[in-house]
Amino acid sequence: MQCFTSSAILAAMSDTKDGDEETQQICNQVKTMVEYNTKKTYEEFRAVQYKVQFVAGKNLFIKVHVGGDDYLHLNVFQVHLSDEKRLLHVLTDMGKEDPFTFF
Repeated sequence: MQCFTSSAILAAMSDTKDGDEETQQICNQVKTMVEYNTKKTYEEFRAVQYKVQFVAGKNLFIKVHVGGDDYLHLNVFQVHLSDEKRLLHVLTDMGKEDPFTFF
């Protein structure tokens, strides 16, 4: 039996999903890096939506509610077969309705 996988499928972005416990744990792991990069402290830091892109590991694009009308968009890379997470990008000054895609 042979299995062929298109690189386009591997790099495709998933549909938007509601935040879940696993995504929240990832947010908790990168929160101090986000605070360092944005030079702010967040009392609220709740994953509300996310998308996944499978590459040589996993890119996670996460919409995080940080209080009031304020949201952040995070790009976190999870190393393949590892628990290591790397914060790649943070978009600030985002709103609830702002769409998120590859950044």
